[in-house]
Amino acid sequence: MSLTMITIGERQYVSYASVAEADHYLAVDPAYMTTWAALDADAKGRNLIAATRHLDTLRWAGTKTLAAQVNEWPRSGLLERDGDAVPTNAIPLEIEQATILLAARVVQEPTLFAGDSTDENVESERIGPKAVSYFRRRRVDLLVRRVGDTRALALIRQWLSGTTPSKPVVTGTDDRSSFEPLDRYGRTKGVA
Repeated sequence: MSLTMITIGERQYVSYASVAEADHYLAVDPAYMTTWAALDADAKGRNLIAATRHLDTLRWAGTKTLAAQVNEWPRSGLLERDGDAVPTNAIPLEIEQATILLAARVVQEPTLFAGDSTDENVESERIGPKAVSYFRRRRVDLLVRRVGDTRALALIRQWLSGTTPSKPVVTGTDDRSSFEPLDRYGRTKGVA
């Protein structure tokens, strides 16, 4: 796939997917097909451009193919799941599909890209004598909020910077590690 130019009025904008590609992809998507089909071509184009701009705010693996390029894609230094290098002049199909899903989602939820909550890093608050502690959000939850759609995240996750899973390293001073609390006889303590 390559960058698509969408014309709105007399100006051209960059998108990771064309209106025709979005129409084709969403024609069989029960969640979005009705609302998407009701839009005119300009409205579809505007939503695809908004989704492209939103995806450009994410931190991607690899580097821009050209330092002067405006959009984040195409990129270099990336590998496909099967180990083949991603062509430096192409945009992966998953990026195109995520753009389409986000464009369709923003039709149903116009404030989707309005901004993130500012309290996502708050762990506790104290107001006078009252204090509230919050559970820490998991990284996956924050990514879903940042991307805006779980299906889109599933498509693009492999291309995001820092999302490659790694096996945790467990070490102990005696070369044995145990996470279970043990009693004085070496048995696992039950939950009280």
